[in-house]
Amino acid sequence: MTQRMLWEIPPFSSPGKDDYCYWEGFLDESDINHILARSEWHNHSDAQIGGGFDGKVDKEKRRTNVSWMFPDQNNQHIWEKITHTIWTANRQFFRFDLRGCYEAMQLGIYTEHDQGHYDWHTDSGLETNTVPRKLSMALLLSDPSEFEGGELQVMRAGVPETVEQKRGRAWFFPSYLMHRVTPVTKGIRRSLVMWMGGPAFV
Repeated sequence: MTQRMLWEIPPFSSPGKDDYCYWEGFLDESDINHILARSEWHNHSDAQIGGGFDGKVDKEKRRTNVSWMFPDQNNQHIWEKITHTIWTANRQFFRFDLRGCYEAMQLGIYTEHDQGHYDWHTDSGLETNTVPRKLSMALLLSDPSEFEGGELQVMRAGVPETVEQKRGRAWFFPSYLMHRVTPVTKGIRRSLVMWMGGPAFV
Protein backbone atom coordinates (compact mmCIF):
# COMPACT_ATOMS: atom_id res chain seq x y z
CA MET A 1 0.00 0.00 0.00
CA THR A 2 1.36 3.42 -0.94
CA GLN A 3 1.61 5.86 1.94
CA ARG A 4 -0.31 9.06 1.31
CA MET A 5 1.68 12.25 1.68
CA LEU A 6 0.29 15.76 2.20
CA TRP A 7 2.90 18.48 1.94
CA GLU A 8 1.98 22.07 2.69
CA ILE A 9 3.83 25.25 1.83
CA PRO A 10 2.39 28.28 3.65
CA PRO A 11 0.71 30.65 1.16
CA PHE A 12 2.45 33.66 2.69
CA SER A 13 5.92 32.33 1.95
CA SER A 14 7.68 31.31 -1.23
CA PRO A 15 9.78 28.12 -1.47
CA GLY A 16 13.18 28.46 0.16
CA LYS A 17 14.88 28.57 3.52
CA ASP A 18 11.98 30.19 5.36
CA ASP A 19 9.40 27.53 4.50
CA TYR A 20 8.19 24.71 6.67
CA CYS A 21 6.21 21.66 5.71
CA TYR A 22 4.63 18.53 7.13
CA TRP A 23 4.07 14.92 6.21
CA GLU A 24 0.63 13.63 7.17
CA GLY A 25 0.59 10.22 8.84
CA PHE A 26 4.36 10.06 8.66
CA LEU A 27 4.56 7.20 11.16
CA ASP A 28 1.77 4.63 11.36
CA GLU A 29 0.17 3.39 14.57
CA SER A 30 2.49 0.41 14.91
CA ASP A 31 5.58 2.64 14.66
CA ILE A 32 4.19 5.13 17.17
CA ASN A 33 3.19 2.41 19.62
CA HIS A 34 6.64 0.87 19.27
CA ILE A 35 8.27 4.18 20.21
CA LEU A 36 5.86 4.75 23.12
CA ALA A 37 6.65 1.28 24.47
CA ARG A 38 10.41 1.87 24.50
CA SER A 39 12.18 1.65 27.85
CA GLU A 40 13.87 5.02 27.29
CA TRP A 41 10.74 6.80 28.51
CA HIS A 42 11.50 5.52 32.02
CA ASN A 43 15.00 7.02 32.02
CA HIS A 44 14.04 10.65 31.49
CA SER A 45 15.53 13.69 33.19
CA ASP A 46 14.88 17.44 33.30
CA ALA A 47 15.69 18.99 29.96
CA GLN A 48 18.62 21.36 29.82
CA ILE A 49 19.05 24.41 27.64
CA GLY A 50 22.31 25.67 26.20
CA GLY A 51 23.67 22.35 25.00
CA GLY A 52 26.94 20.56 25.51
CA PHE A 53 28.88 21.05 28.73
CA ASP A 54 27.25 24.47 29.20
CA GLY A 55 23.74 23.07 29.41
CA LYS A 56 21.66 23.88 32.48
CA VAL A 57 18.15 23.35 33.79
CA ASP A 58 16.08 26.52 33.59
CA LYS A 59 12.44 25.80 34.40
CA GLU A 60 11.35 29.32 33.56
CA LYS A 61 12.49 28.67 30.01
CA ARG A 62 11.75 24.96 29.71
CA ARG A 63 9.89 22.32 31.69
CA THR A 64 10.27 19.11 29.76
CA ASN A 65 11.33 15.61 30.73
CA VAL A 66 13.55 14.16 28.02
CA SER A 67 15.27 10.93 27.17
CA TRP A 68 17.25 9.83 24.12
CA MET A 69 16.62 7.05 21.63
CA PHE A 70 19.66 5.66 19.85
CA PRO A 71 19.46 3.29 16.87
CA ASP A 72 19.36 -0.41 17.62
CA GLN A 73 18.14 -3.59 15.95
CA ASN A 74 14.60 -3.04 17.24
CA ASN A 75 14.12 0.49 15.95
CA GLN A 76 16.37 0.52 12.89
CA HIS A 77 13.38 0.59 10.54
CA ILE A 78 12.06 3.72 12.25
CA TRP A 79 15.45 5.43 12.07
CA GLU A 80 15.70 4.63 8.37
CA LYS A 81 12.17 5.89 7.69
CA ILE A 82 12.76 9.15 9.57
CA THR A 83 16.18 9.92 8.13
CA HIS A 84 15.06 9.09 4.59
CA THR A 85 12.08 11.42 4.94
CA ILE A 86 14.17 14.28 6.30
CA TRP A 87 16.46 13.94 3.28
CA THR A 88 13.37 13.97 1.01
CA ALA A 89 11.95 17.08 2.69
CA ASN A 90 15.30 18.80 2.32
CA ARG A 91 15.59 17.99 -1.39
CA GLN A 92 12.05 19.12 -2.10
CA PHE A 93 11.86 22.29 -0.03
CA PHE A 94 14.98 23.50 1.76
CA ARG A 95 18.00 22.39 -0.29
CA PHE A 96 20.39 22.78 2.63
CA ASP A 97 23.85 21.29 2.56
CA LEU A 98 23.25 18.43 5.00
CA ARG A 99 25.73 15.73 5.97
CA GLY A 100 23.69 13.53 8.31
CA CYS A 101 22.19 13.00 11.73
CA TYR A 102 24.76 13.32 14.50
CA GLU A 103 22.49 13.12 17.53
CA ALA A 104 20.05 10.66 19.05
CA MET A 105 16.33 11.26 18.77
CA GLN A 106 14.95 13.22 21.70
CA LEU A 107 11.81 11.92 23.39
CA GLY A 108 9.93 14.69 25.21
CA ILE A 109 7.28 14.57 27.93
CA TYR A 110 5.23 17.69 28.72
CA THR A 111 2.91 17.22 31.69
CA GLU A 112 -0.02 19.07 33.19
CA HIS A 113 1.59 18.72 36.63
CA ASP A 114 4.68 20.61 35.50
CA GLN A 115 2.89 23.01 33.13
CA GLY A 116 5.33 21.49 30.63
CA HIS A 117 6.54 23.96 28.03
CA TYR A 118 9.54 25.20 26.06
CA ASP A 119 9.68 28.96 25.54
CA TRP A 120 10.83 30.68 22.35
CA HIS A 121 14.10 29.23 21.05
CA THR A 122 15.92 27.98 17.99
CA ASP A 123 17.54 24.58 17.59
CA SER A 124 20.67 25.96 15.95
CA GLY A 125 23.50 28.06 17.29
CA LEU A 126 24.85 25.62 19.85
CA GLU A 127 28.58 26.14 19.61
CA THR A 128 29.30 22.91 21.45
CA ASN A 129 27.75 20.84 18.65
CA THR A 130 30.35 19.15 16.46
CA VAL A 131 28.12 19.71 13.43
CA PRO A 132 25.59 22.59 13.44
CA ARG A 133 21.93 21.69 13.35
CA LYS A 134 20.30 22.91 10.14
CA LEU A 135 17.00 21.07 9.67
CA SER A 136 14.64 20.08 12.49
CA MET A 137 11.80 17.58 12.65
CA ALA A 138 9.06 17.61 15.30
CA LEU A 139 6.69 14.66 15.56
CA LEU A 140 3.67 14.44 17.88
CA LEU A 141 3.26 10.97 19.40
CA SER A 142 0.22 11.74 21.56
CA ASP A 143 -3.28 12.19 20.24
CA PRO A 144 -4.32 15.87 20.62
CA SER A 145 -7.35 14.68 22.61
CA GLU A 146 -4.96 13.48 25.34
CA PHE A 147 -3.85 16.97 26.35
CA GLU A 148 -4.73 20.67 26.27
CA GLY A 149 -2.30 23.49 25.60
CA GLY A 150 1.04 22.24 24.37
CA GLU A 151 0.73 24.05 21.05
CA LEU A 152 3.66 24.08 18.65
CA GLN A 153 4.10 27.65 17.46
CA VAL A 154 6.53 29.27 15.04
CA MET A 155 7.41 32.95 14.80
CA ARG A 156 6.54 34.44 11.43
CA ALA A 157 7.34 38.11 10.79
CA GLY A 158 7.18 38.77 14.52
CA VAL A 159 3.80 37.07 14.93
CA PRO A 160 3.35 33.68 16.66
CA GLU A 161 1.62 31.14 14.44
CA THR A 162 0.19 27.88 15.75
CA VAL A 163 0.76 24.88 13.51
CA GLU A 164 -1.85 22.15 13.53
CA GLN A 165 -0.74 19.02 15.35
CA LYS A 166 -1.92 15.49 14.71
CA ARG A 167 -0.67 12.19 16.04
CA GLY A 168 1.94 10.89 13.61
CA ARG A 169 2.28 14.17 11.68
CA ALA A 170 5.87 15.31 11.25
CA TRP A 171 6.78 18.97 10.85
CA PHE A 172 10.05 19.97 9.17
CA PHE A 173 11.58 23.43 9.53
CA PRO A 174 14.96 25.19 9.48
CA SER A 175 16.70 24.84 12.82
CA TYR A 176 17.15 28.62 12.98
CA LEU A 177 13.37 29.19 12.93
CA MET A 178 12.16 30.58 16.26
CA HIS A 179 9.54 28.26 17.81
CA ARG A 180 8.05 27.17 21.12
CA VAL A 181 5.72 24.69 22.85
CA THR A 182 3.12 26.46 24.98
CA PRO A 183 2.33 25.18 28.52
CA VAL A 184 0.35 21.96 28.79
CA THR A 185 -2.69 22.69 30.96
CA LYS A 186 -4.24 19.21 30.94
CA GLY A 187 -2.95 15.70 30.29
CA ILE A 188 0.42 14.66 28.88
CA ARG A 189 2.01 15.56 25.55
CA ARG A 190 4.69 13.19 24.16
CA SER A 191 6.83 14.07 21.19
CA LEU A 192 9.91 13.08 19.24
CA VAL A 193 12.36 15.55 17.73
CA MET A 194 15.39 15.03 15.52
CA TRP A 195 17.93 17.21 13.74
CA MET A 196 20.07 16.99 10.63
CA GLY A 197 23.37 18.82 10.50
CA GLY A 198 25.89 20.12 8.02
CA PRO A 199 28.31 22.97 7.37
CA ALA A 200 27.31 26.20 9.08
CA PHE A 201 25.24 28.72 7.14
CA VAL A 202 27.40 31.50 5.74
